[in-house]
Amino acid sequence: MNNCIRGLILIVFVGICFSCDQSRTKEKTPSKEEIVQRYYQALNESDFDAIRNSIADSITQVSGSYVESWSKESFTNWLEWDSSFSPVYTIYNTEEITENKVKLTVSKTCKRIQFLNEEPTKYVEVFHFDSNKIREIEAGESIVFNDSLWVAKRDTLLAYIHRNHPQLDGFIYDQTKNGAQNYLKAIKLYEEAQK
Repeated sequence: MNNCIRGLILIVFVGICFSCDQSRTKEKTPSKEEIVQRYYQALNESDFDAIRNSIADSITQVSGSYVESWSKESFTNWLEWDSSFSPVYTIYNTEEITENKVKLTVSKTCKRIQFLNEEPTKYVEVFHFDSNKIREIEAGESIVFNDSLWVAKRDTLLAYIHRNHPQLDGFIYDQTKNGAQNYLKAIKLYEEAQK
């Protein structure tokens, strides 16, 4: 009987230890809203490893009839271009609209947007997921975006650079880190000329 009790105690003890060990190693799966919040935090911090970990092997951006698909690497390279402008994203609200879709309102400001729009842009986006990875970002309504101001300032900047600094021509189409540096240089040269 004594051996039976010892055996029972040993089994209970091993079972408790095993279940405690399992609960320590098992991570909680983040909600889709948490994944989106982490994605924007990674954008604000230019943490490209965290961005790569949050997106699927391919990702699609949809804006009206415009659709662009990216590999994980090419999307991250484009975000590196964008990070050169020191963007700051602010999330205003998130809503899980289905099991695999999150809708949010977000604003963005950066040196390029401040120049072209003169204030942060604010818009709605819908994130689509596959296996807890972002697979599509769908642009929704623009809440704050001054299209006529943006186009006028862009065209004025391009004309100024073409006339006065032709070595920078084409900067607007070069979405590499070097292209972003030339974009910033173009803005600086234009603003200095306006003083």
